Amino acid sequence: MRVPSTSANNYYRLGADMITRLFLAALFAGTAFPASAEVAKPPALTADGVPAMPDALAAATRPYMESRSAGFGGWNAADRSMLI
Repeated sequence: MRVPSTSANNYYRLGADMITRLFLAALFAGTAFPASAEVAKPPALTADGVPAMPDALAAATRPYMESRSAGFGGWNAADRSMLI
């Protein structure tokens, strides 16, 4: 029976494996979708030699592009919680 290690090296190696998988998925994503419907490029963007991005890929990645930041505001002394 193998006991899982809790070292930081395994954590970073797991992150590197995930990044590699995401990179390869993005690299080959263009071959997985037909080029029938394409996302329009903004007029301010000039892209030479970049393949068109299918609507299905844009819809699949949209949740990952919508994020917001949060900053530390302080501590709530009453219930010892963090304020954002």
